[in-house]
Amino acid sequence: MPMSKHSLCICKLSGIPIHLHLSWPFLFLLITYTLASAYFPARYPWWPPALYYALATLTSMLLFLSLLAHEAAHALVARRHGLAVHAIVLFLLGGVSEIDGEPSTPRAELAMAAAGPLASLCLGITFGALWLGAWLRGYSQPLTAVLGYVGGINLSLGLFNLIPGFPLDGGRILRAALWWASHSVEWATRWATRGARLIALGLFSAGIWEGISGSVGNGLWLAGIAGFLDTAARRSYQQVVFRGTLAGHTVGEAMARDYLALSPDTTLQEIAERGLLEAGLRCIPLLEDGNLRGLLTARRMQALPRGEWARHTARQAMIPASQLHAVGPSAALLEALDALGTSEEPLPVFQDGRLVGILPPERISAFVDLHLALGRHS
Repeated sequence: MPMSKHSLCICKLSGIPIHLHLSWPFLFLLITYTLASAYFPARYPWWPPALYYALATLTSMLLFLSLLAHEAAHALVARRHGLAVHAIVLFLLGGVSEIDGEPSTPRAELAMAAAGPLASLCLGITFGALWLGAWLRGYSQPLTAVLGYVGGINLSLGLFNLIPGFPLDGGRILRAALWWASHSVEWATRWATRGARLIALGLFSAGIWEGISGSVGNGLWLAGIAGFLDTAARRSYQQVVFRGTLAGHTVGEAMARDYLALSPDTTLQEIAERGLLEAGLRCIPLLEDGNLRGLLTARRMQALPRGEWARHTARQAMIPASQLHAVGPSAALLEALDALGTSEEPLPVFQDGRLVGILPPERISAFVDLHLALGRHS
């Protein structure tokens, strides 16, 4: 499920919606409080308390803008290479760009991966230069304190993301190099993932050592990063295998050709009593005069109170045909997967203006599982 579904759109940048995830305010408040109560007082104990919180808020805002610049660099380069960017989402652990598909060439992968760290490093150098200039000219401590902190964080962010642990940016740069050398994105991803899991093991071991040495907080932090990196690496490789399995196959190979169609005027109570959504496709095409009017899914039906099913028809709960992304049986399964990734609704399949099948997300998953199982036993 796209993270933007649990977030609030605050603005657009070059046409790309910028979202704040529901977890983001907690991070903002935590950083602000930590800076105001610990970081600044420890270094400048003579400042008034109000100044701590004012500078902490300003610093948090600059960090937010820095993170946005990092993700925007990824998104804008991705769009330049022909990939659709649906949103940039800032959340508790950083940010993510919701991009359709994967880069088609090692060069595109390299450009997209390097853009984020390069933006962070440029910001770090810029803030660092401003800090040095302000310090040499004897400007006020509050100004130099903020510039130095934001510059250091940007440099750290840029360097951390260059760690060759897939799917961090450095790991994607490594994958681009391996992909260019081997001409196989799956092989490159496999080895980039192995490198990432090795790095995760090293971080976890360092976390255990920190804990044994008495620094439990640092140990837990390192262990948490290790767990995140290991999980992200495994999932990224699984996604590449998933998409690789679909390559070269068409919608017609995975769609459901046998389905039950109903009138849009059928009551939800009748559908429930007949158990029509309890098995099989879990979605029902609604036809009227031979034309598709919409699809009824179990999720849409359950959104209405059960006590009202007797007086509501499928027409009132359906997904209208105008909101569905239709495909043809000869369309690439990867194209259908990308369409499902943004809508999460079943795809009607038309040929010569006639409904010939339905493609819900679970059919694609079952198709991949079957082909992987056959591959293991062939």
